[in-house]
Amino acid sequence: MPKKNANSENFYVFQVALKYQTSIWRTIKLPGEATLHELHNVIFKAFDRHDPHLYSFYIPMIVNGKRSRNRRNRLEYTSPEGFEFNPFFDDLGALNAGEVTLDEIGLTRNLKFDYLFDFGDSWEHTITVKSISKLESETVLGITEKHGDSPSQYPDLDDDWE
Repeated sequence: MPKKNANSENFYVFQVALKYQTSIWRTIKLPGEATLHELHNVIFKAFDRHDPHLYSFYIPMIVNGKRSRNRRNRLEYTSPEGFEFNPFFDDLGALNAGEVTLDEIGLTRNLKFDYLFDFGDSWEHTITVKSISKLESETVLGITEKHGDSPSQYPDLDDDWE
């Protein structure tokens, strides 16, 4: 894992798309010192979610000098609350998303990784690193673009309540 850079000047541009509704996506810009938990919080807001749940990011590992395409060769970074509720997360090999920064995980341009929100309803996303640049004072961070309406977090329940 790359060493933490407390003086990071990087910012990352991500496109976050719903895995099975790829026409619905968001562009998010965050500084290199942001944690994966902070990325989760911005995605939560970007997709107009209202009820928090556990989540995980799945980052492809580097095997023999290349990013592995094998789904088994991924590092799982999960929500900090998961470690509070389930002491076995450590035993399962999951890492705490609140303890790792974007700079630390070795992101590269065009890298795709997965994000799963709500282990029960399984909102799956594909995140693409669109660019990595130097942070300037005029850089706008956060949600910078939305494409498509956010689906209801609980579509079946919402239909029943109308």
